[in-house]
This record gives sequence, structure tokens and C-alpha cells, in this order.
Amino acid sequence: MNTHTPLLLRHPLFAASLLGILFFASSSSALVMRANGPEPIIVQIKESLRLSDDLDNRLNEFASARSQNGLSVLKWWAGSKLLVLLSFPPNFTEQRALAVIGKLQQLPVVERVVAASAFNLHFRSSACADVRPYRCDPRRCAPRPGRGTNRQTGSEDS
Repeated sequence: MNTHTPLLLRHPLFAASLLGILFFASSSSALVMRANGPEPIIVQIKESLRLSDDLDNRLNEFASARSQNGLSVLKWWAGSKLLVLLSFPPNFTEQRALAVIGKLQQLPVVERVVAASAFNLHFRSSACADVRPYRCDPRRCAPRPGRGTNRQTGSEDS
């Protein structure tokens, strides 16, 4: 065969699989649909806003967007990254869930939105090794800065 022929033309199966990988890797709209609705999503809060004076306002916008779209907070993680695990109502369709994800991605506080099943594709496991989970209390779903859990008693420090 001619050595000047491009690699992709000489190996059509390789070309097809490469195009498939590129197509599916660029698609961020892959959600697993379960019997009880779309799978949960993980939202990463922008690092630049975590230390900003405007963080409270941006988190309030985020909370408003969550409640307007019927999303529930399952868990917060705070460490090198600030992450929020959100669940959709059971009656959501995939199209509606994708539309809500699109709205969340437009918020100034949001760095990225990832399907829970794709967590390991977007975050290193070491990035979450130092992350502390916060249980969601309906009265206070966001962790308060400067507060942690007393490791000896398990209660919150004041």
C-alpha cells in the first residue's frame, strides 16, 4: 500500500472507532435514566468564587435555580473542590433534565455539571480524598465557612 496514504484511510475500522470516541467524549449530555428519573448530578462551584466576597450572593442564585427547577440537594462536599450532589424529581424526562443542566451551567457560580456516573471521568480520586461530606439539613444545606465537625464528639464546632 502507498506509504503516503493517510493512516485513517488505510485503517477504516480505526478511523470509525476514533470518530466514535471523539463524538461520545464531547457529548456532556449523557444521563442514565433510572426507574425513578434521571441519575443525580454533581455540580462543581467555581474556585475563583469560593474566596470571593460575592460567594453568598452567587450561592443564593444557585439555591434559587435549584428550587425553581425542583432539584434536591443530597450532599455537599468541601475540600480542594466545593461539590454539590443534586437529584432530579422522579417525573423528569431526559430532555427536561438536560434543559435544567444547561440552565445550571449558565450560572456564574457553576464551574461544571457532571452526571454522577461520570464522576471519575471528570475528577481525580485524589482531588476528593481530602473532601469532607456535609449531610443536607433542609434548614441549612450549604456548609458554613469556618465551621467543621468536632472529630471527638461528632458535633459541629462553633
